[in-house]
Amino acid sequence: MTKPAYLRAFFCYNSAAAKICSSVYFPPRDCCNCGMDTSTFRVHTLLLADGERMPLLLGGDLQPQYYPTLFITSQIRNAGRAVNSISAELASIKRLYTWAERRKIDLEARLGAREYLRDFELDDLCRFVCERLYKTPGGRSGAQLKLREAKSREVRIKAESRYRHLMFLTRYLQWLSERLVESRSGCLDQGARAEICAMVANLGARKPRKAASSRLNARMGLTVDDQQKLVRVSGMRSIENTQYLGVEQRDELIVRLLLHLAIRAGELLALKTDDFDFQKNEVVIQRRPDDPDDPRVQQPLVKTCDRRLPVADDLMKLVYAYILGPRRSFQQAKRHKFLFVVHRNGPHAGKPLTAKGLAKLFERLRGLADLPSLTPHVLRHTANERFSELMDELGVPEAREEQLRSYNMGWRDGSGTAAAYTRRHVAAKAADASKRLQEKLNARK
Repeated sequence: MTKPAYLRAFFCYNSAAAKICSSVYFPPRDCCNCGMDTSTFRVHTLLLADGERMPLLLGGDLQPQYYPTLFITSQIRNAGRAVNSISAELASIKRLYTWAERRKIDLEARLGAREYLRDFELDDLCRFVCERLYKTPGGRSGAQLKLREAKSREVRIKAESRYRHLMFLTRYLQWLSERLVESRSGCLDQGARAEICAMVANLGARKPRKAASSRLNARMGLTVDDQQKLVRVSGMRSIENTQYLGVEQRDELIVRLLLHLAIRAGELLALKTDDFDFQKNEVVIQRRPDDPDDPRVQQPLVKTCDRRLPVADDLMKLVYAYILGPRRSFQQAKRHKFLFVVHRNGPHAGKPLTAKGLAKLFERLRGLADLPSLTPHVLRHTANERFSELMDELGVPEAREEQLRSYNMGWRDGSGTAAAYTRRHVAAKAADASKRLQEKLNARK
């Protein structure tokens, strides 16, 4: 099967993709290589008719790259991995092909001829992975990726990101090398397998060590004063939102839902109006992967477990007032059930709020509340710290507290994730114990 034939088979085999098959151009075989004659690679997500999100690696000619598409389809997508996992692996593969293009290396020809990457090339690849990619101005059509050399530690990506990139690349390079050698030689002998394993092992040995995270710089929740200030400014009409109908009502509801329910940003954006039971004062946090009713290409997702959460009367009244008030005034909001919509005037008014829109909202709130570290996830930490304080007041045993917290947060029992969300509470209890111990020692003198 030729390269374009395989790509065409993917779209035609999936009946949900049939609607977009006619709009996808497949170049001749000679053009569908690793993209050596292109200048830009990008990860683009297709929204299929059945709601599935399919990320693809495109070259400068906007055509899918054959081997990356084959890899993520056969090795990742068919294994049931989430769309975000596919996008993460493609982002690493994009760096590999960008590096090969800039170094004028025909990666697939080299590997197929059993000319594997040498030590100095692997070193250079690792340095390239540590660098950040920037976009130059020029609008959507003229944007080009520009590589900025990592001359200081501030422009290098984090060790965790470097580790993840190299982990993905070792897996892809081994798969790609074995497939190319086997397809061009007819078989994969022990000698070729050993050479490939040696190259992959050399690359894997360059993965950075996972340094222990700093407790001093760890993310913590907001203080009580900061919480009150945030709620106050979120419902204020500012110069930026005066012209948009009901936007301050929406923003205040967003902040209160994040603070009270401790849900993630993706879970917030995935809420639908019928997820709320106004008679029982409950809301359902429900997993809906590949939701065909969600028009957003980057679909907000519920990462872990479904759950049903109680909602206070005052908060439920705010939800009800928003649904029957500002949200109802948008014509496009009547075409979907997602709770939060775009309020900015224009063609997107009334459409479901996107992750970028939520990020812009919190960028504005950071300035209004003078909280430079404010993010939706910080509010999740804040809610967890308040939960810990309540459990202490009620005298709930630690084992039972962990079970309750895991359900509310959507974690699996015994996952151990709770430790990352109780740092401020644990630090306060440790400080109190240390202070009492010092006072007791001073009393003995």
